Amino acid sequence: MSELRNAWLKPIELSIADAARERIETSSQKISEVLDSGDQVYGVNTGFGLLANVRVSGDELDQLQDNIIRSHAVGLGKNLSDNIVRLVILMKIKALAEGYSGVRTLV
Repeated sequence: MSELRNAWLKPIELSIADAARERIETSSQKISEVLDSGDQVYGVNTGFGLLANVRVSGDELDQLQDNIIRSHAVGLGKNLSDNIVRLVILMKIKALAEGYSGVRTLV
């Protein structure tokens, strides 16, 4: 909780532990292996919702992932305070560091 309190009060520096980085890499590698196998994975190489049965070709996968990010990058109403934004980003990093999402550390 003290880390969250510090992040609430001011910008902080953080790093990802080696164990978390390994979990992220392992999860990412598993996604790559599934894609290489040709298996269909919802939201990774398929559409979403009603388009879940629509297969996305390999050369369109990067665009699919970009579209996912863009579709979630919207908002309504007043901007959140810097304090809240810092906490939300910190919690997102913590969740991704668990290694269940398949993200890569490449930025």
